[in-house]
Amino acid sequence: MAQVAQVATTTSETVAQHNEILNRIEQQQELNTQAIAELAENTNRVLARSAILDDVLLELRDSFEQHQRNFEEQQRTTNAALNQLGAILVQLTRIDPPN
Repeated sequence: MAQVAQVATTTSETVAQHNEILNRIEQQQELNTQAIAELAENTNRVLARSAILDDVLLELRDSFEQHQRNFEEQQRTTNAALNQLGAILVQLTRIDPPN
């Protein structure tokens, strides 16, 4: 009878230890679930910011290319105007040469 009581006590202690282990595992699982949720939220936030930055980068690239084209066109226009002014100056010096 004493042996049965000892086995029962040992079994109760083992069950208590297992329950304690299960409780710790459950707590750790809750912490892990929270950490995964935070990680997913952070990932979504980073991806959203990345998409916005990609859009901004494309707009900046398009804007830069447009400014480059505008600059080149203004440069051509300025050069053409300078050439015309040079031609007018040549004609004026032929008509009324300096003394």
